[in-house]
Amino acid sequence: MDTLLKLPSLQKDGQLDRQLLSSISSMMSSRGFPKAGDVDTLLKLPSLQKDGQLDRQLLSSISSICHGKGFPKAGDVDFRC
Repeated sequence: MDTLLKLPSLQKDGQLDRQLLSSISSMMSSRGFPKAGDVDTLLKLPSLQKDGQLDRQLLSSISSICHGKGFPKAGDVDFRC
């Protein structure tokens, strides 16, 4: 658990980004802890980036759709409306 909570990709201004963790928690509900590499892969998907930053609104929407189903595959989110 310490490894997950200390991931640089889950940090914002030196603190745990609780909003981001909440989105990941929603996807992983009842599936256990995600692997650190899987978290990094998800957060670095080009389709989740907007102006070089993680599109948090899009991630939150995907998290809602994937509630309890685990992380989506890159091809599942590789689109733009």
